[in-house]
Amino acid sequence: MRKTTIRSADAADDMRRNYRREVRRHELHRKRMTSRIMLAVCVLVVVGVFSALAVHVHAQRALPKTRFEEAAAGQAARAKAPSGAKASAGATKTAETGSPSPPPATTTTPAAKPPAKPAAKPPVASKPPAPAKSRVTAAGLGAAIRTVRIDVASSGFAPAEVTVAAGTSIVLELAAAGSPSLAGFEIPALGIDSDNSAGPVTVHVGSPARGSYRFSSYDGSIEGTLTVR
Repeated sequence: MRKTTIRSADAADDMRRNYRREVRRHELHRKRMTSRIMLAVCVLVVVGVFSALAVHVHAQRALPKTRFEEAAAGQAARAKAPSGAKASAGATKTAETGSPSPPPATTTTPAAKPPAKPAAKPPVASKPPAPAKSRVTAAGLGAAIRTVRIDVASSGFAPAEVTVAAGTSIVLELAAAGSPSLAGFEIPALGIDSDNSAGPVTVHVGSPARGSYRFSSYDGSIEGTLTVR
């Protein structure tokens, strides 16, 4: 009885092992078939894509050229053709249209003109020398004359303040010491400019308008005021 039970258990174990073996074999076979199917699908997709591209290229080549492409191709052919072929093409076009083609335009290059001679410049007339500017101004010859003596020293003018009536012709007598530092007498507002370095000088101021006028030496070391009232 015990031996029969052991044999039944062994048989059951063998059946379970065989079942598991068959299940693993079928699973492996299923995976292999799935891989092969996926590979075949990929190959079919790639073949279909390349076939579609080939059909598209062939269709594009088989399509008739557009008017612009034909014109461009004709221009390229005419540019590459020799002059004889161009002449024959012109004759053929004339025969087809019945009117001669216009002759090619010719450009004429004008002859170079000789350089124009420069016109002779007229002689430039020399300007007469300008008259020397007088350092003494004379004015108011018809008015009453007022003469004022001014001594020039290193300490200044004496007198330094000179007052005259309006409408009077003013004459200034400058007694200079001859020092280079005291050389020169000027009234900038009236345009008076006199060199007194050589000795006494008489300056005719004229009849200026009412106001105060500053006078000084050239270097400005001494100065005074002329007042017209």
